[in-house]
Amino acid sequence: MSGPVKRVMLADHHDMVRLGIRTLLDGKPQFTVVAEAAESAEAIELAQQCRPDIAIMDYALPGSNGIEAGKAMKAVLPALEVVLFTLHSRESVLIEAMQAGICGYVLKSDPERSLLDALAAAAIQRRYISREISETVIARVAANAMAPEGGLTRRERSIVELIAGGKLNKQIADLLSISIKTVETHRARAMEKLELGTSADLVRYVVRNGWIEP
Repeated sequence: MSGPVKRVMLADHHDMVRLGIRTLLDGKPQFTVVAEAAESAEAIELAQQCRPDIAIMDYALPGSNGIEAGKAMKAVLPALEVVLFTLHSRESVLIEAMQAGICGYVLKSDPERSLLDALAAAAIQRRYISREISETVIARVAANAMAPEGGLTRRERSIVELIAGGKLNKQIADLLSISIKTVETHRARAMEKLELGTSADLVRYVVRNGWIEP
């Protein structure tokens, strides 16, 4: 990744977890750790003082959870990108994170490469979701026998749900054995039918209408 060095804040109540992340990032010149916090109030205060570009947040922080703390931090620092680093693989937590504008969701059981990929995505304002959770969403899409909603065809709805699950056009094309151009066409038609302007609007629509269920 080229460009300016991204300032990273770590927030986890386990000292060893923070040490492990710091050690992982020490060899990555594109990132520098500027602050560490062990609980939510401390994280919010340090974010205001240090103004990081990216915050890696544990969900189970003492005080408010990592999602609520992330929302509070983003209210003060709108450009801040938050990556949730958690043990929780429940989709209800993922949906809560998506609604809060969290850009990354990585499980602590994932390979360390996943956290680096999430940080790289956050650095360019792109979403990253743990593959384990993404595959759960994909399985639901494949098994979905519900009638089309919003005037969408089944293929359009499948693509919409995969996008909301964090998949890129190329990944969707590979999963559905279609071309990237076909994915883009279905995506554009779906967004036109649903009267949505951006991918963020699309994600909110999916969550609001329960297409990804808690």
